[in-house]
Amino acid sequence: MPQKKAQKLLLTIDSCLQDTVLAAMAVRSICELVSLSPEGINRVELCLVEVVNNAIIHGYGSESGHAVEIEVRLLPEETLEIVVSDYGLGLSQDGDGEADSDLIAPDPDAPESLMVSGRGLAIVGRLMDSISYHSSAGRNSFHMVKKLSKA
Repeated sequence: MPQKKAQKLLLTIDSCLQDTVLAAMAVRSICELVSLSPEGINRVELCLVEVVNNAIIHGYGSESGHAVEIEVRLLPEETLEIVVSDYGLGLSQDGDGEADSDLIAPDPDAPESLMVSGRGLAIVGRLMDSISYHSSAGRNSFHMVKKLSKA
């Protein structure tokens, strides 16, 4: 039996909030083809929109004319991986390339870590199976993974 290979789609949109809809529609269509429930599809779409909007608003200061890349991978081990990359300001300002853990997953026991405008990534962390962030050579990449269940 031939081994399944990973499938990949790369989308590039302008750093314009209206273009987030294009990415959301494309990812939603992919999710409808795999074994995600309607609720799972909505969750993945919500997470994608949150991360893309963060790249546009925080990475590029809501300035259009910059690239936001969305890579969608369907992996053989029944996994959906989405990587959103930009070349703007990153989450991490300490130079190590990794995001401050409070930005991705605020500590519920430390109210000061729950910034008013910083709850979106915490929601993404709860809805996806795993998330990570890395910045290298001016490229900021936010990785999201969702396991697909057999229907």
